[in-house]
Order: sequence, then structure tokens, then C-alpha cells
Amino acid sequence: MKLVAKKDFANVPVLGITIDPKTPGFVHSDHIHKGFRFSIGKSEDPKELSRPERTLIVSLVSSESVVVDKPGNEKLIAEIDASAKADAARRARLAKQIPTAAL
Repeated sequence: MKLVAKKDFANVPVLGITIDPKTPGFVHSDHIHKGFRFSIGKSEDPKELSRPERTLIVSLVSSESVVVDKPGNEKLIAEIDASAKADAARRARLAKQIPTAAL
């Protein structure tokens, strides 16, 4: 099932989410950033997913960490993408303002 991260969250081992480093937007495997797209399971039909996969998806959706990438969610996904882009621009501006020695 295709998912889009609504917010940044830790990809702790208990979640069991494996991310291909070749995926666009990949930064590192232990953190999922807002706007990142990834899949859990091999099917878009929840009935064809394993029980642990369904449980993980329900947990992520109910905690408002992700949204399912499906027809009808285009507007929400566009808002997530715009917000993620604004956050990245803000981080880039702050990185330029803060001298490295201060960190």
C-alpha cells in the first residue's frame, strides 16, 4: 500500500519499515521525513496485506503520521508536499544563518 508521510517520524526497528536508498527523497533509513513516499506490502488492497502490515498501516494512519496515497487524497497530499517544501526551505535558510561553530 502506497503511503505519504504527513509529518517527520522515527523509523524505529519495531516498525519494520525498510526503505530503498534509491527512493527519491531518501535521506537516511532511521527517519522518515514529511512528504516521503513509501510502500508497505505489495498490494493496494488491504485484504491482500498480511495482518502485521495492516496493523502497521492502521497505526500510522491513526497517529496521523501518514496518509494513504489513493484517489480522493490528492488535495491533502498536495498540501503535505507544499508544507514539506516550505519546511525544507526554512531549514536551508536557518542553516545559512547559524554559523557552524555555534552548533
